[in-house]
Amino acid sequence: ILQIGSPNSNVGRILFSDPEDANIGDIKYTHSTNTLSFRTNDANQLELTSDGRGLSQFTAKAWCNFNGTSTPAFRDSHNCSSLTDYESGQVGVNYTNNMANVNYSAVVSSWGGYAASCGPNDLTVSKVTAVTSNGSAYSDHSQIMVQVFGD
Repeated sequence: ILQIGSPNSNVGRILFSDPEDANIGDIKYTHSTNTLSFRTNDANQLELTSDGRGLSQFTAKAWCNFNGTSTPAFRDSHNCSSLTDYESGQVGVNYTNNMANVNYSAVVSSWGGYAASCGPNDLTVSKVTAVTSNGSAYSDHSQIMVQVFGD
């Protein structure tokens, strides 16, 4: 058993070093925020938050699968708090935790039982709008999936 103890106001840390760099990597637990972070090559690469989210450049910041017909409803989601039905074929996906900026990537895919087109619209730090159509007009789809990557 390896146990690293520290006061609640401090951090517990395993430090990795080499002759050129005293803290090239580490594994750190921060008690004040209950987060566990992994650092490689002098940069934080992954942080696991107290609510179980994994934050990094290689994990989705938000994703959801929802029914876009009638009253839109989540089947499952991560970092998505609610859906806003603006009109036929336009549903806002609201984030639980905002994005750092609007320079993120959002992908929307859908299936409505016919040839369809879809995509993201109106990216803000707090939401993205999933837009779906039947090829000629906005239309609700029964299967809509959204994935968001960025800061």
